Amino acid sequence: MGEEQRGRAGHGSNGDVLNPPLEAIPRSYLFVPGNRPERFAKALASGAHAVIVDLEDAVPAAEKTAARSAVAAALDLRQPVIVRINGVDTDWFRNDVTICRMPGVAAIMLPKTEGIEHLRRVEELLGGSLPILPLIETAHGFANALEIAKDRAVRRLVFGAIDFQLDLGIRGDTDELLFFRSQLVLVSRLAGIAAPVARIGIALEQYDFEPDAVVDEIHRRTSVFDLKLDFRDRGELMRFLRAYEALVRSPGVA
Repeated sequence: MGEEQRGRAGHGSNGDVLNPPLEAIPRSYLFVPGNRPERFAKALASGAHAVIVDLEDAVPAAEKTAARSAVAAALDLRQPVIVRINGVDTDWFRNDVTICRMPGVAAIMLPKTEGIEHLRRVEELLGGSLPILPLIETAHGFANALEIAKDRAVRRLVFGAIDFQLDLGIRGDTDELLFFRSQLVLVSRLAGIAAPVARIGIALEQYDFEPDAVVDEIHRRTSVFDLKLDFRDRGELMRFLRAYEALVRSPGVA
């Protein structure tokens, strides 16, 4: 997304907040693990509006370096992707940001963003600016969401519901999170950026693992948001949802 689009999607010359142009807003985001380069082409051909190459949660610690190298080798200016890097407090952060200087990176997704100082650390290492999608996954990130959303580099917020539930000790994923989701919608509107991105888990046994039913339920659960993070590979979606169900039902989550 170029600076012209950011100008229209953010604050006008007179300081007024403008509605983001719909044609500039991706309606679906598809994750692909950074350690699975054989899947990159399939992801790019999937029809998703934006592909996120994941160097964080999808990649085991022992494979981080190899995954980063695979992503760097695959970057293509003709098919730009979003790169989800590892967080600012990890050993992999600096090198992850470094590859994002390369042509073919459309934006950076920054996990566990807790303030604009995290955004500044990304920009300092970049030596410039790229669009940033901050993941709001902690109480501190939520408390600073408006300040984060108003930063010029930010295109939209992403709600990381699973880590957020863990941080706050929240068991449920529907009404229990409605206040937080709604506040991120409000914050985004006040900041003049696109509506936030939702990521959702559901109870699989209700749908007999039917893909259409799963997709319908994801749409229903994300109605307060503008779009969803999309898992086009059925196996990956099901593994994610099974893990999510086990997490929210575990005794350690109050």
